Amino acid sequence: MRVLIDIDKIEVTDGMPLYNNNKVAGELRSATYSPNLKKVVGVAMVKKEYWDKKNPIELKIGDKKRKGTLCDLPIV
Repeated sequence: MRVLIDIDKIEVTDGMPLYNNNKVAGELRSATYSPNLKKVVGVAMVKKEYWDKKNPIELKIGDKKRKGTLCDLPIV
């Protein structure tokens, strides 16, 4: 699935966990900044029980949590 993350830069390390209510919902595999969307766009492996796009997703970067949104491919 695609993930939109409310940040303007990112360095992806191997398998950055994605969280939903402090439970691991999947992992971010790759990501880059989209100047058109003004957000980071990523590709993630998401556990089936979290496939609903209404599920809020969080990514921990250092000590900070960043909000994200699941969306379908392709993002336009």
